[in-house]
Amino acid sequence: ETRAAFTRLHSHSRQAQDSVDSYKQYGIAGYDPYSPSHGGLPEMQIDGYSYLGSPAMSPSIEYSNVWDVVQNLAIQHGSNSLKFGVEGRVISFPFEYSWEPQGMFNYPRVMTSNFASLGNTGDGFASFLQSIPYAGRISTSNMISDRRLGYAGYVQDDWKVSSKLTINAGLRYDTVRADVSPLAGTFNQSNGGTARAGQFSPKLGAVFGPFPALQLLGQTEFYANWGQGFHTNDARGATARSNPQDGSPADAVPLLVKARGSELGLRATPLPGWHSSLSLWHMTLDSELVFIGDEGITEPKGASRRHGLEWSNELALPSGLSIDTSLALSQARFREANPDSGGTRVPNAIPVVASVGAALEDLAAGIAVYRSRMP
Repeated sequence: ETRAAFTRLHSHSRQAQDSVDSYKQYGIAGYDPYSPSHGGLPEMQIDGYSYLGSPAMSPSIEYSNVWDVVQNLAIQHGSNSLKFGVEGRVISFPFEYSWEPQGMFNYPRVMTSNFASLGNTGDGFASFLQSIPYAGRISTSNMISDRRLGYAGYVQDDWKVSSKLTINAGLRYDTVRADVSPLAGTFNQSNGGTARAGQFSPKLGAVFGPFPALQLLGQTEFYANWGQGFHTNDARGATARSNPQDGSPADAVPLLVKARGSELGLRATPLPGWHSSLSLWHMTLDSELVFIGDEGITEPKGASRRHGLEWSNELALPSGLSIDTSLALSQARFREANPDSGGTRVPNAIPVVASVGAALEDLAAGIAVYRSRMP
């Protein structure tokens, strides 16, 4: 089997009133940074409240060009089903953004505090209402060309040990290289360079069954899986040396982050046409990617543990109607309390996901499909 693909994504985000000179409109004194497409209010960070004005990193222009080539080979030998494969991926990701082109004003509570008791008095919104900023800044544009090369190879064997036992074993190796070139930005020029990383990812699984005589469940099989994998951090973070906002030193993050997962489950056919599966799973990550809403970016945080339960059902009726449902419960926690999120809970981790779908197939009229998901 040979596959080749190319995908392209173009995104352009803009702040509100990007063509309006808000400094002039609202009488904001001092330097006016207005220029075409860089208009709008400055970002106003108010201690203890959400920000007002334009978000950071707006406007931004991003392109993502991805080339994929996959080659797979399958060989059947006795009770063994062997699979081999290689993959190659090239990602070209040029983009331009400005961190705070409209400027930023910071309003901490200290500006309206009683200096005899700084820790217990003052309010950030009071400082804002009195127009008493503590600090302000304006950033220059940051243009980066990010190119990533990824190669992988794997081998897998499905071994039919007996009529009631199948063992699946595999090993995969991935290597990733990222080249980052800073093209603009006063404090951005020391960033960039090349980052490389590679990882072996083994996996092992077993299927027990089918067992046709189990009461109530119908034909049933049990399965267990374990394996390792990874996710990638932003290539800019893997080649970072300085903060593009102010030039302060910055620590690079790993390019690859290891993940380990395991699951136990069963698959059953309680009635003809009804297939049901239930599984318990557990996963650990060496670091989480957390979305920072005020800045519109993701950042790597602490190591985490996740576990949960998934229940799926598919029902096919003789009338041509098929129904599928799923329910997933999960819990995500940092292994240690994270000061950025205020505890061990992983921000934006969804604890419950449920979905239901129905499809009606008629050879003469065609297919009608309905699907709903929560949240």
